[in-house]
Amino acid sequence: MTLNKKPFPILENIKPLIKELTTVDFGKVVYEKEFEEVISISNLEIVQKVRIQSKFNPLLWVFPVHYIECKIKE
Repeated sequence: MTLNKKPFPILENIKPLIKELTTVDFGKVVYEKEFEEVISISNLEIVQKVRIQSKFNPLLWVFPVHYIECKIKE
């Protein structure tokens, strides 16, 4: 999942264009704060959140892709 900390209007406009050009739907831009609110409302908690980075893939520098593990709140 890509999570953005700050508003990224360019990406908000590019994602729908990518869908029109390629038929691949990457969904809407997700912001970290919104995601964490949904997790909390869903009675979940984040156990681990790791940003995936690679020296060999420049897209991972531009798009903050995360591995996120959640569990049900006790």
